[in-house]
Amino acid sequence: MTSDRPAEGEGLTVTVLKSFRAFCAIEAEWRELFAAAVHPTTFLRHRWLRLSWELRWRRFPNRLRVILIRQHGRLMMAGAFVLGMRRLKPKFEFLASGTPQYHDVLWRPSDSTSRQAELLLDTLLSETVLQAKIATRYLRDVSPLRAAVQARGLEQRVRHQWPSPYVALREHRDFEGYLATLSPRLRYDHRRRLRRFAEIGVGYAHETGTAAREVVQWCFERKRDWLDRTNQKSEWLSSGYVDRFFATFLEGESDVPDTWVASLRSAGQVFAASIVFIERDAAFFSKIAHDPAFNRHSPGRTLTLLLIESAFQRGLAEFDLGVGTLEWKQRLQPTMRTSTIESIRLK
Repeated sequence: MTSDRPAEGEGLTVTVLKSFRAFCAIEAEWRELFAAAVHPTTFLRHRWLRLSWELRWRRFPNRLRVILIRQHGRLMMAGAFVLGMRRLKPKFEFLASGTPQYHDVLWRPSDSTSRQAELLLDTLLSETVLQAKIATRYLRDVSPLRAAVQARGLEQRVRHQWPSPYVALREHRDFEGYLATLSPRLRYDHRRRLRRFAEIGVGYAHETGTAAREVVQWCFERKRDWLDRTNQKSEWLSSGYVDRFFATFLEGESDVPDTWVASLRSAGQVFAASIVFIERDAAFFSKIAHDPAFNRHSPGRTLTLLLIESAFQRGLAEFDLGVGTLEWKQRLQPTMRTSTIESIRLK
């Protein structure tokens, strides 16, 4: 099911896709927009979204809504949403994997980006006759939807506002220049640990093939161990679907980003691991985990600094540390954006 609507002025038209088949049919156009988009993240790749819908479509009453904004026939902005119900009222959510990730739309640089974002919100409003809400998780302040919500005067309830730290790599001449901005104690400790690792045979590696699959699985198992130790609950971890999701996504033959599955190993034993997606000139933390038996080695911080060094060597512009400023992240002197978990009432 597809519906097309003209918009007033600027050559804008809106298309609403309501079926998975229709979404699959525009893959080439979506991927072309992704290649030209501002602030693209892995979570907006067509493949990631397809796999995300496969997780959601069986849950009644979920319905797919993909909104495309074109200007003179060229795709300029696109957003993928799930229309469901909460407390007998319609609720839109971004189509997502269910794991912690940024939410957003894709957009191409344009003088009419603001107008396009407002048009996208207006279209969501028209998709239901009842008053609806949009629920977002980790919508960054760089998204044009932020300004559009304000411009439309929509009521917001911000439940959490999180720092989204990133290391601005191009503000430093190289990794050593960046390291010099950190505290003397941290610099000394990092170098001391690397010397000790060299002495006892600890290796840092970007894993591939079977080894990479094993490290990804190890990462999720450590996170489940953490849930048990802390008596916490997390459906996306405990259900096990995340293991299958990542395995399927990463083993795709196309529309998969360059991915660093990084590890610290001692005598073949993994004691820290991370999954990092590379999109254009930015690296994005997806998951990081470590064996608590090695806490005295600061494995998470050490692995992160090694990854940042790899990002400098790759010539990247940013290393996104993910949502939240844990103490060890703050010590890395990041720049801050914000992202929010919020409910937006469409009226």
